[in-house]
Amino acid sequence: MNTAKRMSLRAKLLAITVGTATALVLLFAVLLSNAKAQLLLDREEKIRNLVESVHASVAHFEKAAREGRMSVDAAKKAALDVVRDMRYDKIEYFWITDAGKPVPTMIMHATVSALDGKLLDAERFNKVTTIRNGTEGNTVDAKGKNLFVAFVDVAEAAGHGYVGYQWSRPKADGGVTEELYPKLSYVKKFDPWGWVIGTGIYIDDVDALFLRKVIEFLAWGIAIGGGIALALFLVSRNILNTLGGEPQYATEITRRIASGNLTTDVCCTPGDKSSLLAGMKEMQDALRVMVSASQQSAKELSSAAQDLTQAARQSANATAAQ
Repeated sequence: MNTAKRMSLRAKLLAITVGTATALVLLFAVLLSNAKAQLLLDREEKIRNLVESVHASVAHFEKAAREGRMSVDAAKKAALDVVRDMRYDKIEYFWITDAGKPVPTMIMHATVSALDGKLLDAERFNKVTTIRNGTEGNTVDAKGKNLFVAFVDVAEAAGHGYVGYQWSRPKADGGVTEELYPKLSYVKKFDPWGWVIGTGIYIDDVDALFLRKVIEFLAWGIAIGGGIALALFLVSRNILNTLGGEPQYATEITRRIASGNLTTDVCCTPGDKSSLLAGMKEMQDALRVMVSASQQSAKELSSAAQDLTQAARQSANATAAQ
C-alpha cells in the first residue's frame, strides 16, 4: 500500500495501461485458442456426420439382405456402388476396407480403383501422426504407423475414431504433390460385414483461417489498446494540468502552508496561471505580503510605544523636578 501511495500519477496510469494491455493479450490468447479448437471441431463433426450417413446407407442394404430381399453379395455390391459415387466438397470421397490383421485389404476406394482388393502394406502408407480412439478418446502419437492399420486399430478399439496423418494433395493435371499436408480421417466399423468405412479431409486450411483470426484480433487489440492508452494519456494530462503537478507534491505544499511554512517556493510550470499549484503559489505570495505587512506594523507600533514610554518618562521627570 505504501508503494502504491508513493507512485506518481503518471506511474499509476502507466500501470493501468500495462495491466489493461496484459489483460487484453490474455483474453485474445484464450479466444484464439478457442477459435482454433472450434475450427478443428467443426472439421471433426463434419467428417463424422458424413461417415455416419454412409454407415446408415450400408446398413440399409445389409437390412435388405438380412430380410431376404437381396442376396448378401448383391447387397454388398449395391452398397459399394452407392458409396463409390458419393462425393462432398466436390472432390472428397469415401473408402472401405476390411478389418484384416495384421494388414487390412482395400475393399473399395472411390478414386483409386487400382487399390481395390489389394493388401494395404505399402511403405507409402506409413504416414500416421496421431490416433484418437473414439470421438472423445485419448490422442496418442503414432508417427510413421501404417494409416490403414491405424484405421482398423481405431475401429476395433472403440468402434470409431479419428486418425491424423500427412498426405499429398491432388493436382489439376491428375497427379499429386510431392509436399505432404496434414489430413484428418474419421473411420467407423460396420460390424455385420466386418467393414471399416472412412473418409478424410485436409486441415491445413485451419492454419490459414487461424492466421486470419490472429491478424483480425491483433488489429482489434491495437485499436482497443491504443484507444485505452490515448484516453488514459488525455485523462492524465488533464488532471496534471488542473493540479499543475503531481498530487503528492500539491498535498505536501498544502501541509507546509498550513503549518505556517511560507519560505518554500511552489514550483509551477512556466506560464501556468490557472492550476491548483499556481493558485497556491499566489496564496502563498499573498500570505507573505500580509505577514510582512503585519511584521512592519508591529515594528512601527513597537517604535511608537517606545516613543510614548520615553515621553512619559520625560514628563514624569519634569513633574518631579517641578
